[in-house]
Amino acid sequence: MLCSLATPVLVFACSGSGGSLPTDNQDPENDAAEIDAASRIDADTPDVPFDATGCTVGTFVGLENDFPVGTWKQPSLLTHVFVARDSGGFWAYSDICTLRNSEQLTIASKSGVSTCPYDGSSFDGNGTVLRGPAVVPLRNFAVTLCGGGVFVDATKLVAKGTRTAM
Repeated sequence: MLCSLATPVLVFACSGSGGSLPTDNQDPENDAAEIDAASRIDADTPDVPFDATGCTVGTFVGLENDFPVGTWKQPSLLTHVFVARDSGGFWAYSDICTLRNSEQLTIASKSGVSTCPYDGSSFDGNGTVLRGPAVVPLRNFAVTLCGGGVFVDATKLVAKGTRTAM
């Protein structure tokens, strides 16, 4: 397996024969599109505003205080991801509609409900389908808290509802 550090201390990327991400769809073309959508990470992450020594997993998306309890945001530092926080902790999930795997969802920042502008599918604040035609829930990604910062690893899928506690 060949590994490289794409942005110092922030994004660790590997390539090679290390297995594949799990998928929900039965259509291999849709699976590939979902994996591609889930792994799009901005390469131009700015300097981290704190000592990030030891914080090597994922992409920095903001400070813990940037995400008040009860909010959902699309961080400008990471594309195609919503980051949310409630009393249980932080979580992150895809903002790409699972029907066609190409439409970016819009989100209501107070309720967390996201809607596809193309087909009208809607998803709750955890990525569960509320209204179709989409039937596959949104992907959830690993969140790490380190040194006061929030990091999202959009290449590592986690179970829906997984929270990273403070």
